[in-house]
Amino acid sequence: MNLEQLDAYPAKGAQAVVCGRFIEANGQAIPGEIDHRMIGIALDDMRDKEIGLLTSCGTDRVLSIRATLNGGFATHLATCAKTAEALIDLA
Repeated sequence: MNLEQLDAYPAKGAQAVVCGRFIEANGQAIPGEIDHRMIGIALDDMRDKEIGLLTSCGTDRVLSIRATLNGGFATHLATCAKTAEALIDLA
């Protein structure tokens, strides 16, 4: 992929990348060119897992964390207190 193709994802509302796949704020996948080049677990299969651990830290990542949680990709979150407080403030 080139930068032009990657730059298209934020314009489509990308908030996070989960296992190499872009998702929007509500956690839905944003289909695109990269999907045909990825080898790995499908997002739907991730949602079906009994346990999903999200590790992320930094207030600059709260929108990405929220999108990942909204999508049902994680059942547990490991983060710092400052990031947790910022997530609570978004609610």
